Amino acid sequence: MRSSLAKRLWPLVAVPLLLGWHHILSPEAYFSANHSVRAATVLAEPEAWRGTTLILGGKILETRQEDGGGMLAILCYGLNENGKPTEPDVACGRFLAKSTGTLDPQRFEAGRLVTLTGTLTQNRGAVPIFDIGEIRLWPEKKDRDDFPRPYYYPFYDPFCDPFYSPYHWRSRWCW
Repeated sequence: MRSSLAKRLWPLVAVPLLLGWHHILSPEAYFSANHSVRAATVLAEPEAWRGTTLILGGKILETRQEDGGGMLAILCYGLNENGKPTEPDVACGRFLAKSTGTLDPQRFEAGRLVTLTGTLTQNRGAVPIFDIGEIRLWPEKKDRDDFPRPYYYPFYDPFCDPFYSPYHWRSRWCW
């Protein structure tokens, strides 16, 4: 009985696990990156790690078009488990990300958060340059002050109404 129940219920457990990809990058891009090394280590010694593919993220500082394609200047951020940039990584600093195609300056504007896979190819002075494999922009954060807030009387408790009580045999007052 127990084994037949397990045989019937295993798809209910396996299918959500297999379909539940929660990283912003595709599985191919995610698994092509080297996860054993941190971005700060690579950026500290770029010559030793040339050709390494990493998952990087941060805030876009500048977007420019050059003769070989688009170039992003990015302030490096730490990433959470889903690949979203969380806070600036002081040890990482900044890096450049180069694309073979053009990058729309309106879409890749300064201040937007981005996650990408990049292969370290060269340096421009002390700043490393990564070739972009896959790139994802995070949605812009809406300011909460744009939305109207409801006004509540400061002494009103919505869960305590002295004029209505389903337990009318008890006291009418909440206090």
